[in-house]
Amino acid sequence: MSLDGVVLSMPPSKETERFNYCWGGFTHMWRKSSEANTPVLAGANGYDKQVPLARAIPLWGGISVDGFRAVLWHSKKKTDHEEWCNIVRAGKLTEAIRQLNPKRRSGPWAILCDNESFLRHKSSMRAYAAKHVYLWGVPPRSPDLSPIEMFWSWARRQLRLRDLADLKKKRAPLGKTAYTVRLKTLLRGQKAQRVAGQCAGKFRSSCLEVIKNKGAAASN
Repeated sequence: MSLDGVVLSMPPSKETERFNYCWGGFTHMWRKSSEANTPVLAGANGYDKQVPLARAIPLWGGISVDGFRAVLWHSKKKTDHEEWCNIVRAGKLTEAIRQLNPKRRSGPWAILCDNESFLRHKSSMRAYAAKHVYLWGVPPRSPDLSPIEMFWSWARRQLRLRDLADLKKKRAPLGKTAYTVRLKTLLRGQKAQRVAGQCAGKFRSSCLEVIKNKGAAASN
């Protein structure tokens, strides 16, 4: 299983900010050469970088060739080792692993993840050991090798398409509870499961391409 956390976001409620947010990434603009290095004009999206907690929906989840499963929905943008250990000890991580690999009901299981400190805290490592889970690390400068990053990108775009459709039809923005339901419905859907499986299936070919190119970036 490829495991990672993400902070997905809701549109702002103010009309102008909502318009800019919903259309971000769908339009292009001409600019002078002197403006090329201006972050906002060069493609940076400030709405995604500094989302207030009121508009943030943080979660941790995993993918395999069999789809996607959420592991933790939490109330803050960052979790810590105590919260994570409780999740692991309660069996929520191994439950997700079994759902993504139903033919293998018992460990040991391998999880591909980044180097977040709480994931590798000594308490977390003891909790994994008790559940027969061990970690595969993603190289610090190669987060793109983790296939779940492609899945998060897909999920963001799907949400943005729905946000834009709401804007075009002049529907009022959803509240956080309703938006969370929209997100959960999206992630549980058959299309999301199929996309997650496709993303996970590219992991082997990405690694082989990196080996072939002696460390150069993979096209996947």
